[in-house]
Amino acid sequence: MAKLEINLHEVGGDVVYTEHHVSGQKYLDLINMLVGFEKNSEKLSSAEVIQQRLEYTASLFKDEAVTAEKNSCRY
Repeated sequence: MAKLEINLHEVGGDVVYTEHHVSGQKYLDLINMLVGFEKNSEKLSSAEVIQQRLEYTASLFKDEAVTAEKNSCRY
């Protein structure tokens, strides 16, 4: 469906990870996550929303080096 790249800041310098295929299911997962944010906007803290977004972004990449903890995406 789409090709994604993410640039992570690592000890030895920036590393670019590429995912050549992202399934349509991942897009549906994103929509469901966003709907969940809307439904629970009063219950979720900003930190929880950011954490879920980082986890989702990391889940788009098969490479195990891409994790929510290392993810440096800016939203």
